[in-house]
This record gives sequence, structure tokens and C-alpha cells, in this order.
Amino acid sequence: MKKTAHELTTDAYNAFAQQYEKLWGESFQENKTDYFLLQKFCNNFKKEQKVLEVGCGTGNVLQFLLSQGINAYGIDVSEGMLQEAAKHVPKDRLSVMPATHLAFEDESFDGILSRWVLQHVENFTLAMQEKYRVLKKNGICYLAIHISQDNKTHTCWHALPDKAGRLYFILRSKASIESVFQKVGFTITSCEIQVHADKNDRDVHYFLKK
Repeated sequence: MKKTAHELTTDAYNAFAQQYEKLWGESFQENKTDYFLLQKFCNNFKKEQKVLEVGCGTGNVLQFLLSQGINAYGIDVSEGMLQEAAKHVPKDRLSVMPATHLAFEDESFDGILSRWVLQHVENFTLAMQEKYRVLKKNGICYLAIHISQDNKTHTCWHALPDKAGRLYFILRSKASIESVFQKVGFTITSCEIQVHADKNDRDVHYFLKK
């Protein structure tokens, strides 16, 4: 049976996990904007408040959250990436889980973050509904997403180095993304856009409140 785009993307991340860690594991600390916004997110929480990272990858950001005194947990669909993450954080804080089916009780977390994940998720609305469901009232959600340069939705494949596989991207428009936020019930408290002149996408950083 032919594999879906989601399955092929997961396979690619599994195959590339070790190289990913070497190339980009700590990249958030080298990018001033990424680091500033991540610290801004952390500043919303008191010690031991509970935060979920959806798509934690190799665990570097999760490790940073824990270093800030936050009671952080991470999920990812890639077992290979989580094996790398287990080198940085305790295994009991990691789970294999999709963004569209969060196996947690309602209002379980004070905060949620998801960076560079949702462009891989086909059912964006369901992913946002799940975040809203498990977030406590007045909880904070920080999202970093690749979006399209225009008002249309585009799909594309990105080849990883060393023939590790390909990643499937769904580049949605800013307007369509924000309409889902509104439909689900989130309030946008801030939005920062980074434009890449040499790419077909833009990076958008959202802070949302339930």
C-alpha cells in the first residue's frame, strides 16, 4: 500500500534524526528572534507550571524549558527524533503522539508551544481544537509556522540532505490560519512575521490566549 504524505514525512524525520540534532538541534539559541520569543513565552509561567511542546523533535527546546523551572513535556510523531530527545530530557517526559489526537485530559496545561510543526499537519483545524481543549483557561499558546507568501494554500516537498527522505509542507495563508484561531476560540495577542525573499514561505510567530 502506498504511504501517505504524513507517513513519508515521519519516515524522513526518523531517518534524519541524528543529523538533524547535529545540524539544527540548538539553532534556536543562535537565532536572536527565536531565542527572544521563546524567552517571552517562558516569562508567562511560574515555576512548575505545566507546559506541553507539540512536536518537540530532538528535545533541545524542551531541555531549555526545564532549565527555566517549567514542568515541561514533549510529544512528537517521530520515534527517531524522540530517541535523540531522550539524550537531553527524561524519557518519562516524552511521548509518541500526533498533534491531532492529544491523549490528555481537558485543561491539562498552562501553556503550549509548537514550532515549525503545523505546516506538516493536514488537519490544521483539528490540531488547533486539540490545543484549545487541553489548555487551561487563560493559558498561553505560542506557535511558529511557515506560511505562504500570498493568500493561497500551497503544498510542496522538501528533500533532506543525504537522501534521508522528503518532508511534506502545507503552506497556508495568514488569513486562513487566523480564521481557524477565531473559529476554535483563541485570541491573538501578538503576531510577528519574518519574510524570506529567496523562499516561497514566510515565518509567522503567534502568541494566542484561551
